Amino acid sequence: GATRSIASRLEFELSPKSPSGYFADDVAPTSAGDPLLKAAGLDTLGDDEVVLSQGLADKLGAKVDSRVTGRNTRNDGAEQITFPFKVAAILPGSYLAGSRAIATEAVLQKLEAFLDGYAVPSMGIGGRPAETRVPTIESMRVYARSIDGVVVLNRALEKLGFMVSSNAPQISLVQNLDRVMTGLFLIVAAVATVGFIASFWASLASVFEQYRRHLSLLKLLGLGGAG
Repeated sequence: GATRSIASRLEFELSPKSPSGYFADDVAPTSAGDPLLKAAGLDTLGDDEVVLSQGLADKLGAKVDSRVTGRNTRNDGAEQITFPFKVAAILPGSYLAGSRAIATEAVLQKLEAFLDGYAVPSMGIGGRPAETRVPTIESMRVYARSIDGVVVLNRALEKLGFMVSSNAPQISLVQNLDRVMTGLFLIVAAVATVGFIASFWASLASVFEQYRRHLSLLKLLGLGGAG
């Protein structure tokens, strides 16, 4: 589950500070079992760890095990929340496109609480009582078990009233094309099989015709028709 988009951005900077400066980028939530973590070779991600896209890592000049700082402000910059991270992994663009980062859901909840004016006691930040805050989820990232399940899952979520963004239309197009091509292949294979059988039988019949006298002689000697 993801927090509001306005509460999912951090300004990232390499620690210690480098000439590359800082960059404001989106942060996506993750938790145990996330296929993106598996793609990065991780089982879980700690609250003090972050996974960077290749695009963001290149801008920061960061590598695996580098230290980066993520921060945001409220009250016109009067108050600041800072997250010191260790880069746990860097994902290529095929897994995490653009300039983005992945952090735990707990990090994003703290960020959203801070931006909404609530206290974050674990980070020594004051504000409205944290216990009065009701966490909300604006969107969620869902995975199908396989590419064949995307279209079915997309329809099921839409029936529940969700606005869904997926590659279902493209997948449906490819699946329909696959069915059409499979049907054409089966037709061609059937025609070829019938043609082969006809050709083989014609060849066999010509052999029988050529040896008709011999076969007749064998029948006179007592060989049955089937033999």
